[in-house]
Amino acid sequence: MTGDRDGATSGISRRRVAARGGRGATYHQRRAEIIVAAATVFRNKGYRGTSLADIAEAVGGDRASLCYAIGGKQELFDEIVTDVVHANLLAVESIRDFQEPAPDKLRGLVTQLMCSYAEHYPFLYVYLQEDLAHVAEQRRPWAQAMRSLNRRYEAAAEAIIVQGIAEGSLVAITEPRSSPTASWA
Repeated sequence: MTGDRDGATSGISRRRVAARGGRGATYHQRRAEIIVAAATVFRNKGYRGTSLADIAEAVGGDRASLCYAIGGKQELFDEIVTDVVHANLLAVESIRDFQEPAPDKLRGLVTQLMCSYAEHYPFLYVYLQEDLAHVAEQRRPWAQAMRSLNRRYEAAAEAIIVQGIAEGSLVAITEPRSSPTASWA
C-alpha cells in the first residue's frame, strides 16, 4: 500500500487499493484513460518534466481526483512500460529458441520490436527516454528489475548473432557485443 509522508497509510490509498481490486468498470476505465494521457505527457515533457498537475490537465480533471486513480507519477510510468518491456523480452526469447537460421531470427526480432514500438507508442518511447542508472532511491528496485529484463533481451539477441556466426550465415566484423553500454528495449 502507498503511505503518506509520515509513513501511515492514507485513506485515499486504501480506497484506491480497494477500487483496483474490485470490478468497478468506471474506475478501471478512468485509470486506463489516465495512463494513456500520462504516456502522451511523458512523451512531450519527459518523465522528470511532467507533474501530476500536467497529467490531470491532460485528462480534464484535478490533481485530487487523479490521486484517487493512481498512486503517483512513478506508478504511472512503471505501469506504462513494465508490461510492454516484459512482453518484448518473451517475444525475443521465443524467437531465439526457434529452429531457424540466424538471419531469419534477426529479421523476426527486428520486425517484432518495430511492431511492438508502433503498437505501444508512446509507451516504449517514454521508456527509452528514461535513464535507469539515475533514478530516485524509491525507484531503484523497479529500475533494477527493468535492467535485468534489458540484460535478458540483450543476451537473447546476442545468442542469435552468435548462432549466425557459428553457422556461417553472419560475418563477424566485431564482437557480437561491441559496446557494454548498448541497450535493447
